[in-house]
Amino acid sequence: MHKPLNAYHKPLNAAHKPLNAYHKPLNPYHKPLNAAHKSIHKTMTQIKKIKGHSLMNISGKRA
Repeated sequence: MHKPLNAYHKPLNAAHKPLNAYHKPLNPYHKPLNAAHKSIHKTMTQIKKIKGHSLMNISGKRA
């Protein structure tokens, strides 16, 4: 039962190694992108907070 699966596993493993070779040079690019994403997320949440406060102020003035 296990042996036929093993036959499929070996070629997949061989295919994985060259992909890993492509992945490693991309790794240094990943960290700055992640940092940029976090800062974008922070500014988005700040904008949402500001919008929320301004809406609350407008509704407060009306009431």
